[in-house]
Amino acid sequence: MRRPMLVDFSNFGYRWFMSKKPVHSIAEECLANVLSFQKSLACDGTIIISDWGKSKFRVELYPEYKANRKTDDPEKLEKLKKHFSNMNYALKVLEAYFPCIKLKGIEADDIIAYLTINKFDNCVILSSDQDLLQLNRLQFSPNRSDFISLEKLGFSSIRQFITAKALAGDNSDNIKGLERVGIKTALKYLIKYDVEHYHDLKKKIPKKSKSKIEQRILQGEEIVNRNEVLVNLHDFNSKIINRENAEQIDASLKGHNDLDWLEE
Repeated sequence: MRRPMLVDFSNFGYRWFMSKKPVHSIAEECLANVLSFQKSLACDGTIIISDWGKSKFRVELYPEYKANRKTDDPEKLEKLKKHFSNMNYALKVLEAYFPCIKLKGIEADDIIAYLTINKFDNCVILSSDQDLLQLNRLQFSPNRSDFISLEKLGFSSIRQFITAKALAGDNSDNIKGLERVGIKTALKYLIKYDVEHYHDLKKKIPKKSKSKIEQRILQGEEIVNRNEVLVNLHDFNSKIINRENAEQIDASLKGHNDLDWLEE
C-alpha cells in the first residue's frame, strides 16, 4: 500500500532557527532533507503542512493560548523575524516540488489530523511534536532520528495520553494544567487507578484523600475539561476544519506528479 510523508514544517524547520547561513542555502538544505527522509522512510510522496498564525479556535476558547510566545526583546524579535522570513522562502521553494498546505488561523497539527482522519490510514508523520502521537500513525522524529510512539513514552492508549495532557497542560503552548501535575505525574495516577478517562479517575480517588495532588485532581474539573478541548486533535477536528477549509486542503493535493496515485 502506498503512503505519503506528512511533514510538520513548522516543527521541522525549527532546526534552522539559529542558522547564520544564507536563505538560499537554508532552502536547499530543507529540500535535500525532505527528499532524504522521503527516501529513507520509504514514502511514495510528500505533503508539506505549515502553521499560519495561532489556532483561531483555541484562542477563542482560551485567550491565553500561546500568549507566552510574545516578546519585547529586540534581539529575540529580530531572530524570530529572520527565522520566519527564511522559512517562508524555503516554503516557496518546496512548493515547486510538493503540495504545501497552509491555512490562516489553523495550525499544522490540525491539518495533519484532518489528513489522517479523512485521507490517509497509511502514512508517516515527520515531526518531533509528541502531540501528534495521538493520531495513531507512524511518526518519525528528525531530532531523535528515530520513530517515536506513545508506548515508548509509557502510555497504553491514546485516550490515556489525552487525559494526561488535559491534567498536566502544556507549558510550551501556555495551557495551564493542575498545579504541580506534570505529564509523568498525571500518567502515574491514571496507572495507579487503572483508568483512561478523567471522570473515571475522579470516581476512584477517595473524596477524603490526604494527597494534595489527588485533591487537585478532584477539584480540577473545569481546567481539565477546558484542556481536553485544547489538546485533543481528533475529536474536535470537524469544528476546526470547516467545509471550505477541507475543500482547500483537497485542492492542494491535486495536480502533483508525486501524488498522482491519490487520484487512481
